[in-house]
Amino acid sequence: MSRLSEAEAAFQKALKIFKANNNIKGQLSTIVNVSELNNLLKRPVSIPDLMNGEKIAIQLEDKQRLGEIYNLLSQEYRRRGNTVEALKYIELSIKYEESAKDIDNLIGALKEQSFLYSDTKLFEKAYETRMRISVLQDSLYNTKVLRQLHETEVKYETEKKQRQIELLNKQSTIQGLEINNKELLLNNQSLTLRETRQHLRSKNLEAKAKGQQVVLLNKENTIQKLSIASRNQTIGVIAGLFLLAAMFSGLFYSRTKLKQKALLQAQMLAQQETLTRAVIEAEEKERQRIASDLHDGVGQLFSAVKMNMNGLFDRIEIKREEDRFLVEKTMALVDESCKEVRSISHQMMPNNILLRSGISSDVKSFIEKLDSESLKVNLEANGFKDRIESNVEVVLYRVIQESVNNVIKHAKATQLDIILSRTGDGINVLIKDNGVGFNLADRSSFDGIGLGNIETRIEYLKGKVVYNSAPGKGTQVNVSVPI
Repeated sequence: MSRLSEAEAAFQKALKIFKANNNIKGQLSTIVNVSELNNLLKRPVSIPDLMNGEKIAIQLEDKQRLGEIYNLLSQEYRRRGNTVEALKYIELSIKYEESAKDIDNLIGALKEQSFLYSDTKLFEKAYETRMRISVLQDSLYNTKVLRQLHETEVKYETEKKQRQIELLNKQSTIQGLEINNKELLLNNQSLTLRETRQHLRSKNLEAKAKGQQVVLLNKENTIQKLSIASRNQTIGVIAGLFLLAAMFSGLFYSRTKLKQKALLQAQMLAQQETLTRAVIEAEEKERQRIASDLHDGVGQLFSAVKMNMNGLFDRIEIKREEDRFLVEKTMALVDESCKEVRSISHQMMPNNILLRSGISSDVKSFIEKLDSESLKVNLEANGFKDRIESNVEVVLYRVIQESVNNVIKHAKATQLDIILSRTGDGINVLIKDNGVGFNLADRSSFDGIGLGNIETRIEYLKGKVVYNSAPGKGTQVNVSVPI
C-alpha cells in the first residue's frame, strides 16, 4: 500500500506541474490515471475531475480518452446506486470506443453495460451484450493468432534465407579445402622435384669422387718410384674418403625424406581436424535451431490450444460421465504433448546448460528424466570439481546421450552403469549394460546405431573408444580422452 500511496502522490504532483505549464494533454492523462487507480482500489472517484477531463478530451478530440472517462463515470454512478446515469455514460463510452476502434476498451465497456443490465433486471439485454463480448473476444483472439502466424512465417523465411547463406558459406569452405588439397599436391610435386635434385647431387658427388679417384690413379701411374706399401696406403685413404662421402649423402637424403613425409602427415591431420570441427559445429547449430523452433513455435501453439480448450470446457456444461472422461483425457494428452515438446527441445540444445552446470551435473539431469521402472541407471562421477573446456564437455555429453539412447532402443537392458572419472592424464567414461549385446565381427549388426558418429566425435578430441560386446552378454563402451 505504501507504493500505491507514493504513486498517488506522484500523480497529484504531476497534475500540479501540468496545470502550471498549461499542458492539457498531461492533465488529461493524469486525471484518467488517478481515477483508474482509485477505481482499482475501490475508492470513490472524483466526478468533477472526470468532468474536467471530459472537457479536455473533447477539446483535444481524443475519442479513446473520452471512452475511458465515460466508462469510469458509469462505474462510479453504479457504485453510488444511480443506474440511470451509469447506463447513460456507459452507452457514451461504447460509442466512443467503437469510433476509436479500441477492441480491448470496448470489451471492458460492454462488460460494464452487461453488469448494469443485470442490476436493472434486463437479463435479455445482458445476454445479448454478453454474446457481443464473446464475438469480439473471438475476433480479437483470431487477429492475434493471424498476427502470430504471420510473424512465424516471416521468421521461417528469414531463417530459410539464413540457412541458404550458411550453405553457401559451407560450399565456399569446401572450395577452400579443395584449393588446399591442390596446394598440398603441388607441395608433394615440389618435394619430389627436390628429391630428384638431391639424387642428382648425390650422383654428381659420386662422379666427382670417381673423377678424383681417376686423377689419383693417373698420378700414381706417373709416380713409379713410390713403394707398393705407400701406394696401397694412399688407395685406402681415398677409398675411405669416398665411402664416408657416400654414407653422408645417403643419411642426408633419408633425413630430408623423413622430414618431408612428417610435414605432409601433419598437414593432412590438420585438414581432417578442421573438417571434423566444421561438421560437429554445423550439427550443434542445427540441433539448437530445431530445439528453438520446437520451444518457440510448436510449444507456444500447444499452450494456446490448451488455453482455448480450457476456456471452451469452462463455458460448456458437460453432463455425461463419458464426455467428462473424454475431456479430461484430451486435456491430459495436450498437457503431455507440451511436456514432451519441452523435454525434446531441452535435450537437443545442452550447450547453455553445460556452460552453467558442468558435465557430471548435466548427465545426472539427463538420467533423472529416464523411466527408472524399465531401466535402472547408476551414475558415478569423480574428479569434476574444476570445469573442463566447453567443447570437450559438449562432445562427451553427446557421446553419453547417444550411447544411452542406443541402450534404450536396441539393448533391451534393465541395468545401466555409467562411470565418469577425471585423472591427471585425461577423462575416462565407462558405459555398461546387461542387454542382448551384438556381434562385433558382424559390422552390419551395428552400422545403424550411431557408433560411427561416436567414433568421429572422440577422434576429434584425439581420444579412443573401445567396444566390448557379445550376443547375450551385454555391451561395454570404454572412452578415453586426453586433456
